[in-house]
Amino acid sequence: MVYARALLMLRDQLRERGVLLVLRFKPCGPIWQDDSSTQDAHVEQEIVEATYVDDEALFLSASSPSLLDKAIDVLFDCLLQCFKRFSLKINWAPGKSEAMLAYRGKHAVKHREARRRDDGKLWVKLPDHANTPYLTVTRSFKHVGGFVSTDGSHNADASHRVKRAMAAYAPIASSVFGSPHFAVTHQREFANSLVFPDCSITYIFGRILLADPCRCLKEYMLE
Repeated sequence: MVYARALLMLRDQLRERGVLLVLRFKPCGPIWQDDSSTQDAHVEQEIVEATYVDDEALFLSASSPSLLDKAIDVLFDCLLQCFKRFSLKINWAPGKSEAMLAYRGKHAVKHREARRRDDGKLWVKLPDHANTPYLTVTRSFKHVGGFVSTDGSHNADASHRVKRAMAAYAPIASSVFGSPHFAVTHQREFANSLVFPDCSITYIFGRILLADPCRCLKEYMLE
């Protein structure tokens, strides 16, 4: 509850300082539907950023690199103030807290290179009252069990899910999926509950499965 209150305070401060996303949508339609061309009444709805877990992702977008840099400074200033108010600490260590940064448009390269340190890495400078001077910039980051990447690639996420699926599959490959003593329905239940929730592309007993894993698994087991 304390964490959620800190995030709600963060939202209020960002709104006051002009850094808050507002969506326009029709009350009777999904918020992702673009109805800007219609004459119907719209409602402006703030995106509420509140959660009761300790994993949090914050997204910033701006129309120019200079505006993005200003928004980044505002975000970290507000974030640290709100968390200090509730005696919450942020683990800024690489792999725990990281930033993905993508500049586009005029002077994008200039703004990006301005964040490059002598060691060649990109960093985001944190306010002076943070317990570390810089936040690591990375191309991909794992958040709530999945990877996201600045270039839109799914390779890191796919590799991660395959490894998790294989870690669940390998110990029971022979005893369950290669055993004639397990009914196909039971083997399918094991696959659905242990293997496929993390990956829809994997190997089962030497055969690659794509798209519909349950159907492919059944075809294999009936061969």
